Amino acid sequence: MSWPKIKLGDCCEIVSGATPKTGNSDYWGGDIPWVSPKSLSKLESKYLDEPTEYITQAGFESCSTRMLPAMSLLLSCRAPVGLTAINREPICTNQGFKSLIPNPEIVDVNYLFHVMRKMRPMLEAQGRGATFTEVSKAIVARFEIPLPPLDEQRRIALILDKADEIYASVSSSIEMKSAVIRSIFLDMFGDMLTNSMVWPTSPLGEICDTQLGKAISKEAKLCLSPSKYLRNANVQWREIHFSDLKEMDFKENEKSKLRILDGDILATEGGDVGRCAIWNYGQQEIFFQNSLHRIRVDDTLLTPEYLVEYFAIMSERGGLIRETTQVTIAHLTGTKLRKLIVPLPPLEIQKRFSRILERINSFHTSAKQRTNEITLSLQQEMFA
Repeated sequence: MSWPKIKLGDCCEIVSGATPKTGNSDYWGGDIPWVSPKSLSKLESKYLDEPTEYITQAGFESCSTRMLPAMSLLLSCRAPVGLTAINREPICTNQGFKSLIPNPEIVDVNYLFHVMRKMRPMLEAQGRGATFTEVSKAIVARFEIPLPPLDEQRRIALILDKADEIYASVSSSIEMKSAVIRSIFLDMFGDMLTNSMVWPTSPLGEICDTQLGKAISKEAKLCLSPSKYLRNANVQWREIHFSDLKEMDFKENEKSKLRILDGDILATEGGDVGRCAIWNYGQQEIFFQNSLHRIRVDDTLLTPEYLVEYFAIMSERGGLIRETTQVTIAHLTGTKLRKLIVPLPPLEIQKRFSRILERINSFHTSAKQRTNEITLSLQQEMFA
């Protein structure tokens, strides 16, 4: 059914957030919850219960914002656009939000959450800005959504809430999968921190080719002929995320040096040092920034799967931190990386581990994909 449409400004009050002056200690550390868009970026629930920080009453009064009542819709308007969450307690936000206080006689906040999530690409497309994309309060006010009767809105929200619960249960199995992989790895290879099975060892630089990525520069950011690149945030444990790729210019000689091939490992240089994943996405015009190392194994000695799990175990046990340079945050420099001592179990045992890992990943991926397909199908059906 095709529902009538309504502008958000006609069914919601739109509230812009603000930030107290950061250098004034009188404004921070109070008891008023205050949130920025980064709190929404990794939210696993539709509810936001943990604020980014707390501000004082003086801080609140110093900036032109207001408290959002419970059960408002937090809507990020820049960097990035379109993240959503519902607050269950009163809260205020920074300037990265144009939040919605729905008129309960017209629109249900749970329905509003789902419809805005579904229509996020359309809102993003209306963003403006050279440095970062932003949607203004006027754009949000003019943005139209389908509006079924209230009872139908609640029914749609309940169905999509249940779909989200199913998807979350599959997604939460990632931790269980990691525990299973860790257990199998330790059983096959022993304690990596102490090399309990006394495997022969080698510095990583003697058994792998390593390469740090391209530094960002003003010249590169001119984007005269831009290419997408991976950075620290795109590489998670065992996974590469493509949802927020940046662009800069790469010269031809840089492209040949920084080209990623299937089987390459990308490992973070800073932050959660050594966090890594295997590239298995074919040859694409995607390169990598200097927040990442590329590790290309000698396949007569190592499998990428074994080395990634070795890094994961060492990271958990604190073995990688010992190899870092500590400034304000830990850094795993190219020199330190190449000196990292790696145990070398027989290649056939490593390959057997890789085959086991492939079966585990295949099962988990197919379950997650199928659940995602069901969720998208339900969304399509509900908003058709």
